[in-house]
Amino acid sequence: KPLLAGDFDSSNVLNIQDLSLLLAQYTTLKVLVNDQNRKFDVDINGKITIDDVGLVLTNYTALNIPGEN
Repeated sequence: KPLLAGDFDSSNVLNIQDLSLLLAQYTTLKVLVNDQNRKFDVDINGKITIDDVGLVLTNYTALNIPGEN
């Protein structure tokens, strides 16, 4: 099963830690992307917004979502 968008800590599991990392970056309604936060721009539009949070939450359907091992 392929890993869904949102595994920000590269643990091959989408979990609350990944969501926490994203929310730590989402500090205003629109955060411009730079080299340090680029991986949190899930929809690749140059901004970290509620849309990125929504996309990750779409994949976050259980406490731990394992990726492909």
